[in-house]
Formats: sequence, C-alpha cells, structure tokens
Amino acid sequence: MLKQMMSFLGCLVLLAGLTGCVASSGETDPRKGGLFGYNPDAYEQRLEERRQRLDQTEASTEQARQEGRQLEAQRSQKQAEHDALKDQLIALYAETGNLERELAQVKVVNSAQQTELARLKQEAGRLKDRTLELNNSNVPASEKQAEIDRLRRRMDELLKEAEDLSAL
Repeated sequence: MLKQMMSFLGCLVLLAGLTGCVASSGETDPRKGGLFGYNPDAYEQRLEERRQRLDQTEASTEQARQEGRQLEAQRSQKQAEHDALKDQLIALYAETGNLERELAQVKVVNSAQQTELARLKQEAGRLKDRTLELNNSNVPASEKQAEIDRLRRRMDELLKEAEDLSAL
C-alpha cells in the first residue's frame, strides 16, 4: 500500500507541476509557452496578424513598383524631349551651314554691300556657335526650346537679309 501511495503522490506532484507550468506561463504562443500552451484562438489571431503583415508588405511592394513605373515613364518622356531638342539643334546647325554657303556665293558690287555681307557672315557664324553651345549645355528643356525658337527666327531673318542682298 505504501508503494501505491507513493505512486499516487508522485502522480499528484507531476500533475501539480504541469498545471503550474501551464498556469504560470501566460503565453499563448506554443513556441514560447509550456507543454500545454496551445490555444486555438490565439493561434488564429497570430495567423491573422501574419496575414495582415504580408498584405501590408505586398501593398508596399506594389506601391514601389508603381512608383518605379512612373519614374521610368518620366525618364522616357524626358529622353524623348531631349532627343527632339537635339534633332532640332542638328537641323539648325545644318541650316546655318547652308546660310554660310549661300553667303559665300553672294556677289557684291559696292562697299556698302560688302560691309552688309561681312555682317551677315559674322552673324551666321555667331548663330552657328550659339547652336553648338546650346547643344552642349545643361540648360533645362523649356529654356533650350525657347532659345532654339529664337535662333530659328534669327536664322529666318538672316536668310531674308541674304536674299535681299543678293537681289541687289
């Protein structure tokens, strides 16, 4: 009977110890709790928290991707504007060369025409130089476009003046 009593007392001590582990831990996460720390409601709550974190991370990732696509579109647009301005400058430079060739063929008969021709050649040279400067500058696109328009108008004026001079 003593043996049975000792077994019974051993079982009671073991049961009390296990009950103490479960009651004292207060932890609902089975990775941190005792032997009997599993709680289905707490498990579902942790699972839902993880799902929310995953949703937030995926939303942040999608937002970053969207921003990346917008930046790429802006970069492409800026590159297209830059290329268009460069093409305009190349065309203007070629037109300036044509003007210089036309001026070289103009025949003058008096000193006044000679002076006017020299002025036109000098202005055509300055226009060509300014075109090169503008091509190599880091001026914002809007300013560059305004300057190209101004140079083009000046080119047209010089062409008209050259025509008037050669008609004399």
